Amino acid sequence: MNNINCETMTIIYSNRQDEDCSLLPLIWKDMTIDTFIELDLNSVDWEYIVDNALSNETETLILVGHGTSQGLLSPTFNEYVVHENNVKLIKAKHVICLWCHASSFTKKHVLKSFSSSMFITNIEEAYDNGLCRQSQDEINETNIRFYNEINAYLRNTVPLCEWVDKLSDIIDGDNDVDTFNRLGLEYDE
Repeated sequence: MNNINCETMTIIYSNRQDEDCSLLPLIWKDMTIDTFIELDLNSVDWEYIVDNALSNETETLILVGHGTSQGLLSPTFNEYVVHENNVKLIKAKHVICLWCHASSFTKKHVLKSFSSSMFITNIEEAYDNGLCRQSQDEINETNIRFYNEINAYLRNTVPLCEWVDKLSDIIDGDNDVDTFNRLGLEYDE
């Protein structure tokens, strides 16, 4: 099996500095990261840095933040950090894409990856998807558990191809948001 090599890892974190992004650092908490790029609302001239990171990482690449099926959005939502033009630069063996509709993006661009579909992080998104039983605190608890599990898989070098099954096996059936988020996970070879 092709275990994840966390000795070289690049994270590109498009941080809008909102509650939705605030829990994402749990994914890499207490880990040593080779290259960490955090874009925030004040970031400028980041295109070269991002493109360079995409093309230089050969092992594990983590892309997180807000996004659409068109790619990973910049924190200002006025352009894409990862998009149809620079996705071709990705050389990493292990790619993790966690943003809303990332799986549509990865399929369109035939990117070997673990990715999320629509991923609910707030009460408005829950309501928009017909899920009205969970409070914001329950959604946060669900996402904290999910991000901690991703962290554990990275630390224990669990192969990406096993993540969807492992994460689906521990769905909280009483939590509609947990079920929705985990059933939207995909691994593409």
